[in-house]
Amino acid sequence: MRAQTAETLSQVKKVYVESLGQDDAASKLRESLIQELRRDAKLTIVTDPKESDAIIKGSCTIWITGYFSTDPRAPANSRQPSYQGFLSLEIVGKDNEPLWSYLVTPSNFRTKSIT
Repeated sequence: MRAQTAETLSQVKKVYVESLGQDDAASKLRESLIQELRRDAKLTIVTDPKESDAIIKGSCTIWITGYFSTDPRAPANSRQPSYQGFLSLEIVGKDNEPLWSYLVTPSNFRTKSIT
């Protein structure tokens, strides 16, 4: 098994993106992340961690905090859910050393999907 070789973030050319969790939201976030990374011509996304210079690891959680409606007389089934959550990511290279990490939390007021 080939270990990751990157010792600095600038050495990363090939990355593998691990699962971000078991639920549907985690799968959607992983696919969205992969699509964003593919836009960068300097990076190659690989499907086998043995082929990568570094691995992107992370976890995410999304939960409903309540419901809202623009009409107080609207029926309960027409209310929109309000979400909260986080996405924690890190890039690890040689010897499983962190090269970069970030914690993402959504803004309080969202007009688009949280993912």
